[in-house]
Amino acid sequence: MRLRVAIIAVLIAVLGDYATTPAGASDSRTDAHCVQQVPPTGVAPPAPHCFTTYAAAMSYLTGGRVTLALTADEPNGSGSTAVDQQIDDALVANGVTILSTEYKNAAFGGSTYTFTWGDTCADVNVAWSSMPTGWDNAISSSRPGSGCDAIHYDAAGAGPNSPPAGSSYACPSACSTMGTMNDRTSSMRWVHA
Repeated sequence: MRLRVAIIAVLIAVLGDYATTPAGASDSRTDAHCVQQVPPTGVAPPAPHCFTTYAAAMSYLTGGRVTLALTADEPNGSGSTAVDQQIDDALVANGVTILSTEYKNAAFGGSTYTFTWGDTCADVNVAWSSMPTGWDNAISSSRPGSGCDAIHYDAAGAGPNSPPAGSSYACPSACSTMGTMNDRTSSMRWVHA
């Protein structure tokens, strides 16, 4: 009987710790790294692919051509590092364009949600009308893909050619913070930068 009580006490302590992580705070036990293909207008989106590490998400995105250490931080996306170039080359070979990677924390930290497109950003004009589960009003930094401008809206309902009413924040290059739009994104559009 005492053993059962001890086991239950340990479970409550461990599970209680998971439940008390403040909203928006990064907790390495709960960070997720999701990849979502954005379909053309009128086509239902496929289910996202989510991973427990950024390294696993990169391996998926690059078709296994890039293997990062499990504890790897995201490359800086500047295109100037050898890892950035390796990822860019593998994405091209795999036929994937990153529209943007969204982050739950400022300075590109915490969980990530990477939106992809099957063509270059040269002709892109697509939207996500309401943020995925767990991502509404949760974005604190953003890194657009090459040639893409990621526009964040504080209202749901963005369409390819119709931004919703309300505030917006454009990231034509890396936004380490979202200014007044911090934790306020409810829909997004991507256009050629």
